[in-house]
Amino acid sequence: MKKKTLVLAIASCLLVACSDSDSPQVSTSKDVLEVKAIDGYLRNALVWLDINDNYQLDEGEPSARSGDSGLTSLDVSGIDNYQDYPVVVKAIKGETIDEDEPEKAITYDFVMSAPAGETNITPFTTLVKITMDTTGASKEEATAEVAELVGVPEEQLMTDYTEVDEVANKAANIVETGVLPETEEEAVEVSETENYLTETEEVTEVIAVVKELEADQVIITDGETYEAVEDEGDNDRDNDGYLDDNDAFPMDSSEWLDSDNDGVGDNSDVFPLDPSETIDTDEDGVGDNGDAFPSDPTETQDSDKDGVGDNGDAFPEDPSETKDTDDDGVGDNKDAFPKDGDETLDSDGDGVGDNGDAFPLDPEETLDTDGDGVGNNEDAFPENEDETHDFDNDGTGDNADTDDDNDTVADSDDNCPYVPNDAQKDFDNDGIGDACDTETLATFGDATFGSSKWL
Repeated sequence: MKKKTLVLAIASCLLVACSDSDSPQVSTSKDVLEVKAIDGYLRNALVWLDINDNYQLDEGEPSARSGDSGLTSLDVSGIDNYQDYPVVVKAIKGETIDEDEPEKAITYDFVMSAPAGETNITPFTTLVKITMDTTGASKEEATAEVAELVGVPEEQLMTDYTEVDEVANKAANIVETGVLPETEEEAVEVSETENYLTETEEVTEVIAVVKELEADQVIITDGETYEAVEDEGDNDRDNDGYLDDNDAFPMDSSEWLDSDNDGVGDNSDVFPLDPSETIDTDEDGVGDNGDAFPSDPTETQDSDKDGVGDNGDAFPEDPSETKDTDDDGVGDNKDAFPKDGDETLDSDGDGVGDNGDAFPLDPEETLDTDGDGVGNNEDAFPENEDETHDFDNDGTGDNADTDDDNDTVADSDDNCPYVPNDAQKDFDNDGIGDACDTETLATFGDATFGSSKWL
């Protein structure tokens, strides 16, 4: 419940002209329902027939703005049994006029309602409706209970009470101390709060003071407790040293200024010059409304909206990255080696980073110890840059081996140096041994020579 800070006029100003009867004003037309919005009389309040009983103005529900003396005519044509539905009144800050102070719009929102069939919509009818919603009581039971709680005769509770000084004063103080919901959403919450009037601590404190309140008294609060004091007009009702005319919170002794006009007094407003902020939960100097992490004093912004604050985000502009464990400038999500500051890529997927892989595109090779351009896995002599192959597997590299086919004929004299036991036959005398002469084999085929090429 939020405490209101409306400046309360002296009790005599609560009394305004009213209707000739305290009875509900029901239209004589079957297509029009006339209701009255009363705190004092409320002009330019939003009024609607709440067919869904959900405190929301839904499509198809008759609505209108209240006129002089709070009178409102709702067009109920086409709605069967409209008297079976409650009426809701929404008083709107800056728009609705309380005719007790006809030149001033009210400075806070509040929502009132009434049980179905009632056409005077007042703070008291609202308490009856709340009691019915939260306890399951009948209208008669709820009316009796509320009358007892607020100290108003039961027969006056649902009437236009504006000519009865004490009753009108109690109604005004119920509104100003914040017992009624401020919004439609809060009205729903209140209607779902079991025993709201009798078991909600702050509400019960206010209602207890209202019960004993006299016509020439007002309720003041220090922010924690409530007290009835004599209304002396333009005085300092909350005894904070600021006269009511100069006090933004004349009933709250803990507040008197509201520099940014946000409805929160400077003393409790962490940002008294900023109307968009009032609270700084984590005390980091950034208001909760503008703080992406209002409960974390180490963070205020989340530029990339990834749920990690900029201070703790290694990549505050990249929503796909937040950490760089190895501090190599590449986020862990994209880093193939997030704990190795020297590696980020593994192009061939062999488990060795490109920077340390002599063959970054060959998954079969990673090292070239002798730097001869042949990977260690394929190099018969991985530590000898002059050798890579050993054709005859004799332990001597082909470059240094003078008889690569190990046929006892030196390579310099061997007309087929990589085919052993070819006996140096050369059928076409072209200097190339028959065993490796492609032209001879193409002309005569292997069968021509049988095994002679190996003789």
